[in-house]
Amino acid sequence: MWTELFLSAGVFILWWLYSLHREENRPTLPQLYFCKGSRFVKDVIQQAVILRMPYISPLLWGRNGHYQSFAYGILGNRRSRRWLPKGTRKEVLCSDGATVSFDVFEPLEKHWSGGDITFLICPGIANSAESVYIRSFVLYSQQCGFRCYVLNHLGVVPSVKLTAARLFTYGGTAEFASLTDYVMEKHPLTKAVALGFSMGGNVITCYLGKSEAHQKRFLCGISVCQGYDILRSRPLLLEWTQMRRGYMFNITRNMKRIMARNRDLLFSKEIMEKHPKINLECVFRATTMLDIDEHYTKLVLGYETVEEFYREESCVHKMQNINIPMLFVNALDDPIVPETLLDCVKEYAQHSEKALLVVTRHGGHLGFFEGDSYVMPEPVSWLCRLVAQYTDAVLTNEAVDEEWTRQTINSEQCTVDDEKMGFPNEKKDVPDVELSTHVIS
Repeated sequence: MWTELFLSAGVFILWWLYSLHREENRPTLPQLYFCKGSRFVKDVIQQAVILRMPYISPLLWGRNGHYQSFAYGILGNRRSRRWLPKGTRKEVLCSDGATVSFDVFEPLEKHWSGGDITFLICPGIANSAESVYIRSFVLYSQQCGFRCYVLNHLGVVPSVKLTAARLFTYGGTAEFASLTDYVMEKHPLTKAVALGFSMGGNVITCYLGKSEAHQKRFLCGISVCQGYDILRSRPLLLEWTQMRRGYMFNITRNMKRIMARNRDLLFSKEIMEKHPKINLECVFRATTMLDIDEHYTKLVLGYETVEEFYREESCVHKMQNINIPMLFVNALDDPIVPETLLDCVKEYAQHSEKALLVVTRHGGHLGFFEGDSYVMPEPVSWLCRLVAQYTDAVLTNEAVDEEWTRQTINSEQCTVDDEKMGFPNEKKDVPDVELSTHVIS
């Protein structure tokens, strides 16, 4: 018996080692989707060196999306494993009585540009500034000279009590809008970057796509590992492929825990009388978020059907309105967001002048550990470096554009002044010059 077990284990290990070295598992350059005629995006790619280098993950576990997802969600990066948030918690009151809280982390170093840059961070579902992966990113950002404001989703942080009978939703932007208003009032001259992880990516994209006025408040937007279309993702999350049903069960369990902790307010007598169709038994016996949305969320938000609710909360119908620089990041081995959900963002990136979609072969869901060793990853994740480099590249290009605009205005003013002084602007025939453009794909 033991002989058979050892032989089976040996065969499995050999197969596993072989699979790690297969062609489809080897490190590759990130796939970049963008408008081929966009000079802005090409300049960003040239300046963000990380986009022109292969993403290399640890050999023994980094090429598995599940391991990547578990590792980053539980451990974070090596530098932040024992690091606790050292920020300041702020609270603001919304018009409906809800208390929105967020944590503020000031930079530990001066940014290389000498400027003031602030990340407005929207975490994933049921997450907050206390989540490990958020702490990992915040620490690296502080060391790079960025200020971070991290939104705490309603009801998630136990020490922040609910003051209104509602929780966060997949694409609800009210809390992020309150955070943005506070930051703009507190730091009117800062360069703001909207950054969303997973569900937070959907939130910030919805916020930016709702109004051009919202976009004018930001330097750029960055979305990481979101699914874009909740309606399309619903049946996929109920499948056992890539263990998605298991992930959905865990997300639902966390959501039920939050609802149970705030049960007195969420299911008060007044709420139950106002929405008699709420089924408490179905809510707390739910095994998927669809069950909770069917028997609670759609009712308190006033939707007739779950489909209507999902359609309204998805950023796929709003991203076409965004004209500021946008970075979308996804991994092909993400166990929660399958590749089929990326069609809409690929189309948007290939038709928008300032959008860039980066798709890696490995990385999992919010993982993106990197390192050329067998086991130990680098202290800082690939994702943290990408966000910092992209932001710096956009900042540099914006400065160049502003300088070009200023010089153009000055040149036009000089031309007008010359003509007023009696020196007409001479026009000469200039032969057309054919420009060659190098497209990076």
